Amino acid sequence: MSEQKKSGCLRMLVIFLIIISVIVLAAYWFVPKLIVKSMMSDSARDILPPEINRIVRQSEKEIPKVLAKLNLTPDQAISEIDRIDYGTVDRVIQRLSEKKSITRDETAELIKTEAGFTHLDTHQIERMLPRNISEHDINRLTTMFAENKGKIRLMMPTFKESIKQMIKESMVN
Repeated sequence: MSEQKKSGCLRMLVIFLIIISVIVLAAYWFVPKLIVKSMMSDSARDILPPEINRIVRQSEKEIPKVLAKLNLTPDQAISEIDRIDYGTVDRVIQRLSEKKSITRDETAELIKTEAGFTHLDTHQIERMLPRNISEHDINRLTTMFAENKGKIRLMMPTFKESIKQMIKESMVN
């Protein structure tokens, strides 16, 4: 093969890899926003299963209460959500899996330290949690997480965008 053909093939390969990288980046950053925008639209409410619609609507009603309990503005909450990455979630789940049972205040402290929410009061986080988290609850959570790590990692941007959009929507209503 001539040097010119090799150089041309190499250029085509580099261009192809750049195009693939842009597509992957677009899928990772922009597709979640499109999915969330379409899910939150009025027309999607007719398509989504009733259970999903109920959860979304109920969450939108609860968000202002949750933000008030945490003493956070919507912008502060969105900023906190942006700081959370898959590694943070993984660390919290790993630490939870090490426990046989854990109280609400211990869970709040674990979330506060592992997720880097040191500026929040532990009692603020604690009020958002169930009274006691049983061994069964921990096992169910860690098993679900372990069985779906790849899916959770892939869907993390969509989860975050969904929550951020629900915060924005709940403040408008």
